[in-house]
Amino acid sequence: MGNFRYKIAQFMIGRNGFDSFCQGLIMASIGLIIADIIIMLLKDIPGKLEDNGIFLASGIIKERQADIEAAAKEVGMQVDHVDEKGGWVVMQMSKVK
Repeated sequence: MGNFRYKIAQFMIGRNGFDSFCQGLIMASIGLIIADIIIMLLKDIPGKLEDNGIFLASGIIKERQADIEAAAKEVGMQVDHVDEKGGWVVMQMSKVK
């Protein structure tokens, strides 16, 4: 299953697509991606995100929110805001200041 998740992330980002995906003050939302993919991508976000940039991750099942919060903290990101509706979560993150 892990290799399959990696291939999904690889497909989504594409070759050299992550840099262009991450440029600018506001990050595009990553929606409806399984939590493991968001966790895998988080390690690259701080180096690509502008200092005042915002990273949004959505389509997260409530049960995995704590996993993503812990992974964000490990890479120097902080969760600024969380919205939840019907068991689904969207998280707004930024670099720790």
